[in-house]
Amino acid sequence: MNSERDNTNRHFRGQQSAERVMCFCRKHPIILLRVVTITLILISASIMALLFIPVTQIKDHLSLQILIFTLLVFITLAQHVFFLRLLNYYLDIVIITNYRIIDLKKSLFIHDEKEIIDLHEIQDTQKMQTGLLPNFLNYGDIKIVVPSMTRAMVLPYMPRPEYYLNQINQCKRFYILERRKQKQINAIPVEIPNVPTNAHQ
Repeated sequence: MNSERDNTNRHFRGQQSAERVMCFCRKHPIILLRVVTITLILISASIMALLFIPVTQIKDHLSLQILIFTLLVFITLAQHVFFLRLLNYYLDIVIITNYRIIDLKKSLFIHDEKEIIDLHEIQDTQKMQTGLLPNFLNYGDIKIVVPSMTRAMVLPYMPRPEYYLNQINQCKRFYILERRKQKQINAIPVEIPNVPTNAHQ
């Protein structure tokens, strides 16, 4: 009986049988700051405009009715965009396994992209954490250089970039050591003992 667990499609689609998820993360919540700020401003402005519309004149003025309807639609659309962006935030995930790095870029309706780099192909990794806000909130970009790719793979807005940079390098070292051990095992010749045969049955 094989003691190894079959991890095929266990945690994500496309996971290999012997592949283990070492860690995963989403982008830093700072990427939601802009959409949250814009949504709050637009909804607040729309509500303030509704409060200043005279209620007694709504029935007599078609323009006020159209304005109220437009503001309500605007508030609904702003809320829809906010919750859609929030769902997309939870779908966008970076996965580090014992074999590779997977950058899942998904959205609810439009995007479904997957960028993959095998650990043994990585030539260099860099952490880019420039500015007061990235250092204060501890987020940054991780740049992964692969010789076979025309451009480097960049993981933007990574939380705790130093931690995930160390995880990538550690997984790469373990993976290379395992590959070397496997090659050494495969290189050992197997001797087949000579079994004497009995000529008289």
